[in-house]
Amino acid sequence: MKTIIVIRLGRLGDVLLTSPVLKNLRFLYPESQILFITRSAYRSLAENLFGVNSVLTFPDEGSYLDLVKLSSELDEYQPDLVVDLHKNFRSFHLANLCKARYKVVYSKRRKERQAAVNDKKFRDYVPHTTDLYNFVIDKLKGKSYARRPDIILPEHLLIGKDSSRKGIAFCPGAGSIVKAWPIESYASLAERIIYDFRYEVHVNLSRKEELLEQKFEHLPKDMLSFHSGRPIMEIAGILSKMRLSVTNDSGLLHLSSAVATPTVALFGPTHQQLGFFPLGIHDIVLATDEKCRPCSLHGDKECSREEQYCFTRLTVDFVYEKIAERLEQLELKPAIFLDRDGTLIEDKHYLADPDKIEFIPGALETIKKLKELGYLIVIISNQSGVARGFFSSDDVERVHSRLWDLMIAADCEPDDVLFCPYHPDGDIAEFTRDHGWRKPHAGMIEDAAARMGIDVKRSFMIGDKLSDVQCGQVAGAMPILVKTGKGAKTVEEYPAEPYPKPYYICDTLADAGEFISQKCYEK
Repeated sequence: MKTIIVIRLGRLGDVLLTSPVLKNLRFLYPESQILFITRSAYRSLAENLFGVNSVLTFPDEGSYLDLVKLSSELDEYQPDLVVDLHKNFRSFHLANLCKARYKVVYSKRRKERQAAVNDKKFRDYVPHTTDLYNFVIDKLKGKSYARRPDIILPEHLLIGKDSSRKGIAFCPGAGSIVKAWPIESYASLAERIIYDFRYEVHVNLSRKEELLEQKFEHLPKDMLSFHSGRPIMEIAGILSKMRLSVTNDSGLLHLSSAVATPTVALFGPTHQQLGFFPLGIHDIVLATDEKCRPCSLHGDKECSREEQYCFTRLTVDFVYEKIAERLEQLELKPAIFLDRDGTLIEDKHYLADPDKIEFIPGALETIKKLKELGYLIVIISNQSGVARGFFSSDDVERVHSRLWDLMIAADCEPDDVLFCPYHPDGDIAEFTRDHGWRKPHAGMIEDAAARMGIDVKRSFMIGDKLSDVQCGQVAGAMPILVKTGKGAKTVEEYPAEPYPKPYYICDTLADAGEFISQKCYEK
């Protein structure tokens, strides 16, 4: 595929939720040009989605004539594939007016969602909207590695002296007033957070919501900041520096999640069964168990009861308790996710003998330095030798036990060591399948992050293979490619532009450590 067109004309959250399928399209077609079509309000956001090369916009109130004009413009790109992630009148005609050889459309699951609203028929497994988008990858015979929303952020927000998370964000707006937790409840919650935790509260409002500021006027001005009508990427930057966000079911919910800020989502008339819940590793949804939920597909139907119990019973005390738990549980430390063979130790090709461990020169000293900088060290590796029958998982555990002992003796103990024994073409039935832990899947990173409270967005993935780089890209971490092991060959065979480069390429782990150290002290 030379040129791919992706269409999503919806609102902020809708556009953000396309980020996983865009990553997967980029992995599937590394050298294709990906053109994204959205509304003009979301151009800057679309330009910061992984894999997007250029953006065209469609007017908010565009006519059929505008569709024809845009389709003619698209024909100049000679698209091979059109991916319709909206599936409405405009996107349908736009996709069919342009002369692409192939067209794929996602399934909205509308019947199942309507059944959840009308008949309260709930399913044990509910595919998220990102899963529905990723079904497009299945149609194209590809693999879906990315599932969580993610956006590209400026380097200074992620590493350096001014990159730490310090405040609590409130996003009290919503597309419909029915979806908004009472502003008075937000104000009461802000007061408790300010006085109990001494965190500054940042309230994000649209221009239309500026009058809501008066609800917070009794709070200390030096502990309260209002951000009204800011551009989307500026809001993303603000949210990325927060310890936690509290949001309604809104576009800012997904923006907060996409910058990996732990997000507490307050759901009233909407429901997880509709497929729009937050997907971040540290995100949670708070809701009451009202039998009338969900009352509509989009949460915009006026409540028919004497009061809106889905919110009045979602009390400040309950929300405060859950927020306090999150703040106490999550340290949000950055980590170094480190490949094993060819990065930390010499690649001995299916290592099964603990006595043959040989550290790459400078590796142990580098790990010690990175730990002193505050990074957790998590070693993650694919060990397909188990699936292929070359050795057992117990053999891998013995190697890792010896690895651990050697690193402790060198005063650079790792915080965790994980491996994936699975491979889709293995010989041992128990381990013969694709698995979410096998890189470039990010399962090992996500598992460690969930258990250890890791801030993945401020973390690095260091390895010598393309799968290591892609694993970091899937997770939203900063990937560094080293030239030890298979790294020199990986650099030589790395996909050409427009495929995104690693965050950094260097000779050895020691060089990567020096680079990170320098960045940590930059302002």
